[in-house]
Amino acid sequence: MKKSSITILGGILCMAAVLAACGETAETGNYTALEITSSGSAETVEELEAESVTATGEPEIVTIYYGSSMGKELSTEEVEVPRKTPETIIGELRKKNIVSVDTKVNDFTISEDKEKLTLDLSAGFRDYLKTMEEGSEAVIMAALTNSFLAAYDAQEMVVTINGQRLETKNRVYEEGLRFVDMLD
Repeated sequence: MKKSSITILGGILCMAAVLAACGETAETGNYTALEITSSGSAETVEELEAESVTATGEPEIVTIYYGSSMGKELSTEEVEVPRKTPETIIGELRKKNIVSVDTKVNDFTISEDKEKLTLDLSAGFRDYLKTMEEGSEAVIMAALTNSFLAAYDAQEMVVTINGQRLETKNRVYEEGLRFVDMLD
């Protein structure tokens, strides 16, 4: 009995070591895609994010939106992040159960006029939304949208999944999403 317990424990430790060595942390991104604008210029997300770091390197405050106990309202919390990135915002939303633990940022772009955001997420987010009733999905989408629009001072956001439009059991998200004050 003791030998089998040691063998199982050894196997678990080996698997944990392999996963830790190969894995990617939740806060690191894989988004180096260029956004080609109508003027022909290209900006990487890293260049845009470099602008968000304060001159002193101090942490930044980001407003995170999440569902309230009242159902049709969103609550907010100002959180301090070391650096404003799509991954840190998703990480903070994860703490409020707005996104699933397996939601990853595939790509993130800001239009040249800084009015429109495009956020491409992993399929885990779509699968999470597919488990929701219409009202819960509306809260999640409003919280996600409001958090990003507030963080980047933008007017509209398009959410895609692995480069394709987001489609759930309740809705197809073909158009850009705007800031939501109150849910219907």
